[in-house]
Amino acid sequence: VTDYPLYVCRQSPISRKPDDSFPKHWESMVMAHQATKSLEREGFIHEPVHWFSKKCGHKQQKRKYRNGQIVGLGMSSYGYYAGVQYHNTPDMREYMKMTKRGLSPVKEGIKLTKDMKKARYMVFGMKYGHINKMEYQRIFGSEIKDAYSEILEMLKSLNLVYEDLENIGLTCLGKLLSEEVSVLFTDKKTEKLQKMKGCGKYGDY
Repeated sequence: VTDYPLYVCRQSPISRKPDDSFPKHWESMVMAHQATKSLEREGFIHEPVHWFSKKCGHKQQKRKYRNGQIVGLGMSSYGYYAGVQYHNTPDMREYMKMTKRGLSPVKEGIKLTKDMKKARYMVFGMKYGHINKMEYQRIFGSEIKDAYSEILEMLKSLNLVYEDLENIGLTCLGKLLSEEVSVLFTDKKTEKLQKMKGCGKYGDY
Protein backbone atom coordinates (compact mmCIF):
# COMPACT_ATOMS: atom_id res chain seq x y z
CA VAL A 1 0.00 0.00 0.00
CA THR A 2 1.31 3.49 -0.83
CA ASP A 3 0.19 6.95 0.29
CA TYR A 4 2.04 9.24 -2.10
CA PRO A 5 1.04 12.91 -1.91
CA LEU A 6 -0.78 14.59 -4.75
CA TYR A 7 1.42 15.99 -7.49
CA VAL A 8 -0.19 18.00 -10.25
CA CYS A 9 1.89 18.38 -13.41
CA ARG A 10 1.77 21.64 -15.28
CA GLN A 11 0.75 19.83 -18.47
CA SER A 12 -2.33 18.34 -16.80
CA PRO A 13 -5.73 20.06 -17.27
CA ILE A 14 -6.34 19.63 -13.54
CA SER A 15 -3.55 22.16 -12.86
CA ARG A 16 -5.91 24.91 -14.09
CA LYS A 17 -8.25 24.35 -11.15
CA PRO A 18 -8.17 26.99 -8.37
CA ASP A 19 -5.98 26.45 -5.34
CA ASP A 20 -8.92 25.81 -3.03
CA SER A 21 -9.80 22.71 -5.08
CA PHE A 22 -6.86 20.91 -3.45
CA PRO A 23 -6.03 20.06 0.17
CA LYS A 24 -3.95 22.57 2.07
CA HIS A 25 -0.50 21.55 3.26
CA TRP A 26 -1.62 20.90 6.85
CA GLU A 27 -4.67 18.95 5.64
CA SER A 28 -2.41 16.67 3.60
CA MET A 29 -0.26 16.05 6.68
CA VAL A 30 -3.30 15.19 8.82
CA MET A 31 -4.58 12.75 6.18
CA ALA A 32 -1.16 11.12 5.87
CA HIS A 33 -0.85 10.77 9.65
CA GLN A 34 -4.31 9.21 9.93
CA ALA A 35 -3.56 6.80 7.08
CA THR A 36 -0.26 5.79 8.71
CA LYS A 37 -1.87 5.06 12.07
CA SER A 38 -4.69 3.07 10.46
CA LEU A 39 -2.30 0.91 8.44
CA GLU A 40 0.05 0.35 11.39
CA ARG A 41 -2.90 -0.86 13.47
CA GLU A 42 -3.52 -3.44 10.74
CA GLY A 43 0.06 -4.71 11.04
CA PHE A 44 1.66 -2.87 8.12
CA ILE A 45 5.29 -1.71 8.41
CA HIS A 46 5.97 1.89 7.34
CA GLU A 47 9.23 1.58 5.39
CA PRO A 48 10.20 3.29 3.14
CA VAL A 49 8.31 6.59 3.36
CA HIS A 50 4.96 6.39 1.52
CA TRP A 51 5.21 2.58 1.44
CA PHE A 52 3.45 0.12 3.75
CA SER A 53 3.93 -3.63 3.62
CA LYS A 54 3.47 -6.72 5.75
CA LYS A 55 7.14 -7.53 5.25
CA CYS A 56 9.82 -5.00 6.18
CA GLY A 57 11.60 -3.12 3.43
CA HIS A 58 11.32 -2.75 -0.32
CA LYS A 59 14.19 -3.95 -2.50
CA GLN A 60 13.86 -1.36 -5.27
CA GLN A 61 13.73 1.56 -2.84
CA LYS A 62 16.71 0.17 -0.94
CA ARG A 63 18.72 -0.16 -4.17
CA LYS A 64 18.11 3.54 -4.87
CA TYR A 65 19.87 4.83 -1.80
CA ARG A 66 22.66 2.27 -2.08
CA ASN A 67 23.42 3.72 -5.52
CA GLY A 68 22.22 0.53 -7.19
CA GLN A 69 21.53 0.69 -10.92
CA ILE A 70 17.87 1.07 -11.83
CA VAL A 71 16.59 1.17 -15.41
CA GLY A 72 13.52 3.37 -15.79
CA LEU A 73 11.09 2.27 -18.51
CA GLY A 74 8.05 4.19 -19.69
CA MET A 75 7.25 7.88 -20.03
CA SER A 76 8.16 10.07 -17.06
CA SER A 77 10.16 7.27 -15.46
CA TYR A 78 13.63 7.93 -14.12
CA GLY A 79 16.62 5.70 -13.66
CA TYR A 80 20.23 5.56 -12.54
CA TYR A 81 22.82 3.75 -14.65
CA ALA A 82 26.62 3.93 -14.79
CA GLY A 83 26.66 7.04 -12.59
CA VAL A 84 24.10 8.87 -14.71
CA GLN A 85 20.66 9.80 -13.41
CA TYR A 86 18.20 10.30 -16.24
CA HIS A 87 14.57 11.06 -16.86
CA ASN A 88 12.38 9.96 -19.76
CA THR A 89 10.11 12.38 -21.59
CA PRO A 90 6.75 12.94 -19.87
CA ASP A 91 5.03 13.47 -23.23
CA MET A 92 3.20 10.36 -24.43
CA ARG A 93 3.30 11.28 -28.13
CA GLU A 94 7.00 12.05 -27.99
CA TYR A 95 7.73 8.85 -26.05
CA MET A 96 5.85 6.69 -28.60
CA LYS A 97 7.47 8.51 -31.53
CA MET A 98 10.99 8.00 -30.17
CA THR A 99 10.56 4.34 -29.21
CA LYS A 100 8.92 3.44 -32.54
CA ARG A 101 12.00 4.86 -34.27
CA GLY A 102 14.28 2.87 -32.00
CA LEU A 103 15.56 6.04 -30.36
CA SER A 104 16.11 6.74 -26.70
CA PRO A 105 13.18 8.48 -24.97
CA VAL A 106 15.51 10.06 -22.39
CA LYS A 107 14.68 13.73 -21.95
CA GLU A 108 17.61 14.68 -19.77
CA GLY A 109 20.45 13.07 -17.86
CA ILE A 110 23.21 14.19 -15.52
CA LYS A 111 26.53 12.50 -14.75
CA LEU A 112 26.73 12.68 -10.97
CA THR A 113 29.84 13.89 -9.17
CA LYS A 114 30.89 12.34 -5.87
CA ASP A 115 29.17 15.12 -3.92
CA MET A 116 26.00 14.61 -5.96
CA LYS A 117 26.15 10.87 -5.27
CA LYS A 118 26.37 11.65 -1.57
CA ALA A 119 23.34 13.93 -1.85
CA ARG A 120 21.43 11.24 -3.77
CA TYR A 121 22.35 8.69 -1.12
CA MET A 122 21.07 10.99 1.64
CA VAL A 123 17.83 11.84 -0.19
CA PHE A 124 16.87 8.23 -0.91
CA GLY A 125 18.28 7.00 2.38
CA MET A 126 16.08 9.37 4.34
CA LYS A 127 13.07 8.37 2.27
CA TYR A 128 13.88 4.72 2.89
CA GLY A 129 13.60 5.49 6.59
CA HIS A 130 17.16 5.42 7.86
CA ILE A 131 20.82 5.51 6.82
CA ASN A 132 23.47 3.21 8.24
CA LYS A 133 26.45 5.36 9.24
CA MET A 134 29.04 2.63 8.72
CA GLU A 135 27.71 1.82 5.26
CA TYR A 136 27.92 5.49 4.26
CA GLN A 137 31.53 5.60 5.46
CA ARG A 138 32.38 2.41 3.55
CA ILE A 139 30.92 3.78 0.30
CA PHE A 140 32.25 7.35 0.44
CA GLY A 141 35.33 7.04 2.67
CA SER A 142 34.16 9.70 5.12
CA GLU A 143 31.63 10.16 7.89
CA ILE A 144 28.18 11.65 7.30
CA LYS A 145 28.88 14.47 9.75
CA ASP A 146 31.85 15.61 7.64
CA ALA A 147 29.43 16.81 4.96
CA TYR A 148 26.10 17.25 6.70
CA SER A 149 26.67 17.97 10.42
CA GLU A 150 25.00 21.41 10.36
CA ILE A 151 21.91 20.15 8.52
CA LEU A 152 21.56 17.09 10.75
CA GLU A 153 21.87 19.11 13.96
CA MET A 154 19.16 21.46 12.77
CA LEU A 155 16.86 18.57 11.83
CA LYS A 156 17.45 16.85 15.16
CA SER A 157 16.63 20.06 17.03
CA LEU A 158 13.30 20.15 15.15
CA ASN A 159 12.58 16.51 16.00
CA LEU A 160 12.58 15.57 12.32
CA VAL A 161 15.60 13.25 12.46
CA TYR A 162 16.94 10.85 15.09
CA GLU A 163 20.46 9.46 15.48
CA ASP A 164 21.60 6.38 17.38
CA LEU A 165 24.88 4.43 17.40
CA GLU A 166 24.23 2.81 14.02
CA ASN A 167 21.67 4.82 12.07
CA ILE A 168 20.34 8.24 11.17
CA GLY A 169 16.69 8.33 10.19
CA LEU A 170 13.39 10.16 10.08
CA THR A 171 11.16 10.49 13.12
CA CYS A 172 7.38 10.11 12.75
CA LEU A 173 7.15 13.86 12.16
CA GLY A 174 10.10 13.69 9.78
CA LYS A 175 8.29 11.11 7.65
CA LEU A 176 5.38 13.51 7.24
CA LEU A 177 7.86 16.15 6.00
CA SER A 178 10.17 13.81 4.10
CA GLU A 179 10.16 15.92 0.92
CA GLU A 180 11.16 19.06 2.80
CA VAL A 181 13.83 17.18 4.76
CA SER A 182 15.29 15.43 1.71
CA VAL A 183 15.71 18.56 -0.38
CA LEU A 184 18.04 20.04 2.27
CA PHE A 185 20.73 17.57 1.20
CA THR A 186 20.64 18.52 -2.48
CA ASP A 187 22.65 21.02 -4.43
CA LYS A 188 21.28 22.92 -7.42
CA LYS A 189 21.88 20.13 -9.91
CA THR A 190 20.45 17.30 -7.83
CA GLU A 191 17.51 19.52 -6.91
CA LYS A 192 16.97 20.04 -10.62
CA LEU A 193 16.58 16.28 -11.00
CA GLN A 194 13.62 16.37 -8.64
CA LYS A 195 11.99 19.08 -10.76
CA MET A 196 12.57 17.23 -14.04
CA LYS A 197 9.25 15.41 -13.58
CA GLY A 198 7.46 18.67 -14.43
CA CYS A 199 5.53 18.80 -11.17
CA GLY A 200 4.14 22.08 -10.02
CA LYS A 201 2.70 23.99 -7.11
CA TYR A 202 0.93 21.14 -5.34
CA GLY A 203 4.05 19.02 -4.85
CA ASP A 204 5.01 20.44 -1.47
CA TYR A 205 3.41 17.87 0.85
